[in-house]
Amino acid sequence: MANEHITRDLIRRLDRERKAAGDAAKVREVYDDELRGFGVRMSVKGSVSFIYRWTADDGQRRVVIGDGSMKIEQAREAVVAFIARADHRSDSMPARVAKHQRRVADAKIVSMPTVGDYLDGPYRTFWLGTTKSETPEANLKNIRRDFPDLMNRRLDEVTRPMIKKWIEKRIADGCKPSGINRVLGSIGGLFSHAVEHEIVTANPCARLRCKVDPEDDEHGRELTVDEEQRLRAALDARDARIREEAAARHDDRKLAPVPGDYHAYVDYVKPAILFALNTGLRRSELLRARWTAVDWKARTFTVQAATSKTKRSRVIPLNVEALAVLKAWRRQTRYEHVFTNELGEPLREVRDWNRIKREAQIVDFRFMDTRHHMATRMINEGASQYHVQKLLGHKDGRMTQRYMKARPEKMAEAVALLDRPRAPETVDDSAQAA
Repeated sequence: MANEHITRDLIRRLDRERKAAGDAAKVREVYDDELRGFGVRMSVKGSVSFIYRWTADDGQRRVVIGDGSMKIEQAREAVVAFIARADHRSDSMPARVAKHQRRVADAKIVSMPTVGDYLDGPYRTFWLGTTKSETPEANLKNIRRDFPDLMNRRLDEVTRPMIKKWIEKRIADGCKPSGINRVLGSIGGLFSHAVEHEIVTANPCARLRCKVDPEDDEHGRELTVDEEQRLRAALDARDARIREEAAARHDDRKLAPVPGDYHAYVDYVKPAILFALNTGLRRSELLRARWTAVDWKARTFTVQAATSKTKRSRVIPLNVEALAVLKAWRRQTRYEHVFTNELGEPLREVRDWNRIKREAQIVDFRFMDTRHHMATRMINEGASQYHVQKLLGHKDGRMTQRYMKARPEKMAEAVALLDRPRAPETVDDSAQAA
């Protein structure tokens, strides 16, 4: 049969001829008179499929492009795309090389996971197996929450302009640069993992950060003298209240199982808060600390690299109160971790922290601000920024500046230095003679 232009009218005509032939009907194939090798096939039962036939190195070959539900123009486009990738005997060597490169690129696209699939698959396995975070699932959940538009995109489709646009939107929404950088670090870790495993060639988040000006980052503060006194009074009142309630119920299960003379604290809350105020430990460093970190003879506390945010160990000398708190608390507990619940389990939060602040009438003071309190007190009492930086465990001195707030009276004292009379400069007579 001569080639004909494939249209819907041709297909309907073939169907009428099939029905008219009845039991004598046969499989019909008609090839297009315009696009060589493109054809339509109708079975004895009337099913339609679009096909392509060509001559390869090993002889004649045929492939089904699609069924009758496909539009004819779509079938033509699919054939053209197939021709651009399938080797033909008549192809020149440059054409074969180009087709090979297209097939490799296609295979890579097919195997390229979406951001969401990679997050839930390889990256999740890696993260849960290596992170020291107390809440490893939270980081993965936050990435999905903060980048919902990227979840259905392939990893190689995410570009730097997309990330820059996201940053601009967050800034417009009033988000702080430090918070934006923290989120960028999370998604950047995912792409770094993909680059390391040669899934993609570049990290679109690399070197994209908002500039943080220490002068503009005003969160965190020192407790005033009155606030610190009220905080300590609230801690004492809480201990007294729990003791009274336990005595009224004749229930001392909440109290540590040691002789009454050694019940300095009813639980870990008061010693943990006092210890944080005197050491500037991060909450994770405080609640994951083990007794092996305490050197009683040297009076030091070592923050292990495994519990440190910067993954570096550091040694903190203990002042009188911090050492006394640890000694008293050590008599009450025999667990591996310094601060645990009644069952000896490690903690994630400090119990009743918000209630204690309310009772002490303290507002706008987070548990993390105990670091600000400790750093600001030391600086205003004459400690050097370098020493404070080492005690807080900061890699960069600019980070330490965020934790240092000069008291108004200290600035007044600095300005008052200008009121001192200036002594006249002495002239070295020997120098003049020379």
